[in-house]
Amino acid sequence: VIGQQLLARYQRPSLLCADDTPRHCHRRLLAEYLAERISDLEIVHL
Repeated sequence: VIGQQLLARYQRPSLLCADDTPRHCHRRLLAEYLAERISDLEIVHL
């Protein structure tokens, strides 16, 4: 529900982190959680 509310409010929300690789970033956990629950969610590591 939280992920769907977030996407309803913001078209392209972003989670920012200073880690140099996605696997070290704790925000990855939230991104993976949301991706499991929202089928058309695209995760892009910048």
